[in-house]
Amino acid sequence: MDFDIKKWIKKTDLDLKKPFIVGVSGGADSMFLLDLMVKSNLNCIAAHFNHQIRSDALNDAHLVEQKAADYGIPFFLGDKNVKLVSQQEHLSLEEAARKCRYRFLFNLAEIKMAQAVVVAHHANDQVETVLMHFLRGTGLEGLRGMQPITLIPEFHTSIPIFRPLLSIWREEIEDYCEAHQINYAIDPTNVDTTYTRNKIRHDLIPQLENNYPGFKDRLVAMSEILRADSEIIQNTENQALTNVCIKEGKGFLQFSKHEFLQEPIGIQRRLIRRAIIQNQPTWRDISFDTVEKAIENIKKHTSGEFDLVNFNSLILHNRDFFIVNNKTDWIETIFPQLGLSSPVLIEGPGVYHFQSKWQIIVSLYSVRKFQVGTDNQNKAYFDAEKAGEFPWKLNNWHPGDRFRPFGMRSGKMKLSDLFINEKIIKPARKSWPVLFNQNNDLLWVVGIRADDRFRIQEFTKNIIEVKLERTN
Repeated sequence: MDFDIKKWIKKTDLDLKKPFIVGVSGGADSMFLLDLMVKSNLNCIAAHFNHQIRSDALNDAHLVEQKAADYGIPFFLGDKNVKLVSQQEHLSLEEAARKCRYRFLFNLAEIKMAQAVVVAHHANDQVETVLMHFLRGTGLEGLRGMQPITLIPEFHTSIPIFRPLLSIWREEIEDYCEAHQINYAIDPTNVDTTYTRNKIRHDLIPQLENNYPGFKDRLVAMSEILRADSEIIQNTENQALTNVCIKEGKGFLQFSKHEFLQEPIGIQRRLIRRAIIQNQPTWRDISFDTVEKAIENIKKHTSGEFDLVNFNSLILHNRDFFIVNNKTDWIETIFPQLGLSSPVLIEGPGVYHFQSKWQIIVSLYSVRKFQVGTDNQNKAYFDAEKAGEFPWKLNNWHPGDRFRPFGMRSGKMKLSDLFINEKIIKPARKSWPVLFNQNNDLLWVVGIRADDRFRIQEFTKNIIEVKLERTN
């Protein structure tokens, strides 16, 4: 078979002259990959990671180090107690090993200004990966398997991982190593069927291949077909996201509920999955049930908060909904939040910042020179004499606080009831800013409703305008 790795690289946007980090475990596949790249005169840096799972693992490191020396290329060794990481991060041993290994490889790539991390995943690995995804439950992305070149944002947002061997079978690799007298290590953990991948490799796949000859070839062909189909669907998904996404930022995406529900169900599912993954790139296991329950809640409810997966939530708010990561400060990006900071003293007309994303602008006008604008919840107008002299203060509210909402001519309402009536999501209520005058009268629940007692009337002489704005 023609093992022209330069030809494979030319199919990508990678540069033949720029450096590559080559992940080399010491096994046949990675030793084969390294040999091909070195003999093609590519700029290679060999990198080996010791997971500290086996007592004899350093033998593999020494094998790779010696091979790199024979080739005259740089060698770097990383290591980590993967079992400890598995316990600390509550991951399976396989997933912890993957994370530690890739963190090392991509960190090295950044340090050495490499253009890509190259790994030796081959056709047999592709079959195993597709089957693992299928058995776990997956969509089109899972069934298309590993991609020849792709970004993994969890590890790096601009350096890709490159898998040039996905069309080559393990048998071909081992035959090459034997023909070229390339020594390689055999990892005894690869036959331990307590690991999911090994169980699929040694138990399930041989049975399927025995009963359905050619099964592996057809599965690899299917993954290639679905990869091409996925690119078409991805374009449609991107356009749909533009149509339905109102705003996105760190830890959240805000969607128009109406526009979202106009999309086909397949696109709806993809957008929900995409939002969760965008919020938390490290999380990959998003079940079908999780996505379906999210869509069902979007259809049925106009407000409320619903758990999705791993600190992600669906929040319904008026005509919109949010997919949020509750470990981020997404709330203050969307809603004004005062937080636990000291009250903001309002000493007169001017600009007053609170938190890092919001400000209020206070202006004083003579009624003869002022025209009240159209209805806008982010602006409030007060009779200057009724509201009283400065300083005022922007402060947190407390349970039991009451005021008379604009339009209510008698009586008072609890702020907690106002938040419910206005369908303000629960996570945003606690730190919602409230404006008080010098006498501690509540003037404005910022961005929602002003107090009717201080409204502009026909005998008003001077007007105070308070405007809420995002600073960014």
